Amino acid sequence: LDGSNRRRNRTSIEELAVRDMVLRRDGGMLLITERNRQFERRSTATQLQVVNNFSGRPLVDYHYDEMVILSVHPDGKPHWNNVLHKRQDDGGAFSSFFLLRSPQRLHFLFNDDVRLENTVSEYVLDGYGESDRNSLFHTRDLELRLRFRSGIQVAANELIVPSERRNRLRLVTMTY
Repeated sequence: LDGSNRRRNRTSIEELAVRDMVLRRDGGMLLITERNRQFERRSTATQLQVVNNFSGRPLVDYHYDEMVILSVHPDGKPHWNNVLHKRQDDGGAFSSFFLLRSPQRLHFLFNDDVRLENTVSEYVLDGYGESDRNSLFHTRDLELRLRFRSGIQVAANELIVPSERRNRLRLVTMTY
């Protein structure tokens, strides 16, 4: 609010971070952003530690939520936009997403709920901005905690994602 109690126009959203850009065949591009927030908090145990002269570091919660995809024509005019909803709130290691690129579609792979046992889901986005959400598999009996943000695409239909659980690192190959 300014001095005359009128709201200022907002021209940006501070919680969106650009995560990737995809060039289109016509010279335009897709701008892929993700909403990420950090909340610092202090528990009563932490406050007692400060009194006892221990480390007074606050606890930090990381939230990786919606992905906002913006499609832009080569001349800079907007083409379409889409919001892909997800909710992830852990320490940040198993949050976010992996972008698998194919000629016709983009696959956004992510942990649906960041726990020891969760569902791996995807959004499939076509060139017109239409999306489908699919559940791919559950990690219940597989003993996996996938770190999609650290994955790499090795072929048009294949990616390798590290999994870290109980101080054990595994590399998981996913093939479409």
